[in-house]
Amino acid sequence: MIIRNTLIALIAGIAVSTAAQAQTPVTLSTGWVLSGDGSPLILADKRGYYGDGVKMNIVRGFGSADVVTKVASGTYQAATGYLPALVQAVAKDPKVDAIAVLISFDASPDGITGPKKTGISKPADLTGRKISTQTNSTTKLIFDLFAKANGLAPDAVNWVEVAPQLIGVTVQQGQADGAAQFSASAIANFQRLGFAASDLYEFKFSDYVDNLYGNALILNKSWAAANPAAAKAVVRGYVRGLIDSKKDPKAAIDALMEREPLLTRAAEEGSLDYSNANYFFTKRVMEKGVGYHTADDITKFIALVGKPFGVERNVAASEIYTDAYLPPAAERMVK
Repeated sequence: MIIRNTLIALIAGIAVSTAAQAQTPVTLSTGWVLSGDGSPLILADKRGYYGDGVKMNIVRGFGSADVVTKVASGTYQAATGYLPALVQAVAKDPKVDAIAVLISFDASPDGITGPKKTGISKPADLTGRKISTQTNSTTKLIFDLFAKANGLAPDAVNWVEVAPQLIGVTVQQGQADGAAQFSASAIANFQRLGFAASDLYEFKFSDYVDNLYGNALILNKSWAAANPAAAKAVVRGYVRGLIDSKKDPKAAIDALMEREPLLTRAAEEGSLDYSNANYFFTKRVMEKGVGYHTADDITKFIALVGKPFGVERNVAASEIYTDAYLPPAAERMVK
């Protein structure tokens, strides 16, 4: 009996060890610091949505260009990052080993925001105004699309380039009439400076330009091809995390605060609420499901961002996006 029990224990131990070894390690980087819009990733991990076959390690990133480079090099297997940065990278080098597998921001985060007391209430009011932004700002690049959609000249505004932390301060001090940056960041910055949301005008570029997307889940292409089950598990887990974070945002922020206790809960709640309403769950996503995008949608997107981002090569949709790792459509519907 002793020998039999010992054998059973040994076999069980081997089974546990084999299961642990069977887990595929995945390091996933966010585009920047972990915050409210990254909480769906954390919630999915906490709830085990990536499955038993994946051992997830979620880390902060240092900008979308950086995470695209690191995913392509294999430093990370996955990342969330700004889709135009991937287009730009692939256009320069078709061998870039990275591919978008889920468009998470169905709307670009870029926009112009500022105090209503400046007298600005419609896009045409921006003509001749000073707008603060950082050097090499993506929002400044995409402004041309917004300007064209509203009949404004490309040089309609006067840019005031400052350090990122001074974009809002420059407006507060009256040296600019608005801030060109990601809309959620601008609103948060202005609120920290004492402005209420009701005090601000906001022009989100995606409200005026169709097929202008923002962030995406990006995988190392070679890794995904070699580990399709793990790749599908990562995408499925993120989709479930997104949908759960809409249904129960408190649980998502609880998971985030458990992981990053030094964050300010109210700010991260605002970040997630804004992202849910403006990026993750647009009217199109609510009607068609998370990750509804077709090759035609991506082709239109590439055509939009090509000129602003200096893309000189005709990039095909298949070079930057695939739907091969998406879960079935029924699992991506928001009920």
